[in-house]
Amino acid sequence: MKGLIFKVVVMLLITIGISNYILYIKTGKSPFNSELITNVLNSSEFELPSTKSLPKMSKQKAYKWIDKDGTTHYSSEAPTENVEATVLEVDPQQNIIQSVEVAVKEETPASPQAQTAPIANPYNPETIHKLMNDAKGVQEKLNSRYEALEKAQ
Repeated sequence: MKGLIFKVVVMLLITIGISNYILYIKTGKSPFNSELITNVLNSSEFELPSTKSLPKMSKQKAYKWIDKDGTTHYSSEAPTENVEATVLEVDPQQNIIQSVEVAVKEETPASPQAQTAPIANPYNPETIHKLMNDAKGVQEKLNSRYEALEKAQ
């Protein structure tokens, strides 16, 4: 019975320690401040913000120009050179990557002549024999390359 009580007390202390550590990480302040605990628990920090509560951002200006080498430049500041720049208005609330429609492929019924060959059983003796011969060929190539490297050095 004493062992069970000891285990419960230890688990309770570990839980309290972990929760205090998480509060410290979230707030950067000591978790033993009772005012801080009530503020954190009552705050809406744990909820995702709605898009209506986000501040409206105004449109921003961007400049686009082509230099004498033919390179296209984009900047938030007007070019200092005597170059004609196009003023672009960028709305940060707008999705600037437009969607692309993907063409749907129509499946045609397969003709009896276009059937694929059945997959061979990888465990039959013929397949294993061919696999071993291929492995021996690879080993021979590696050995010949190794010998050629040894002779070169």
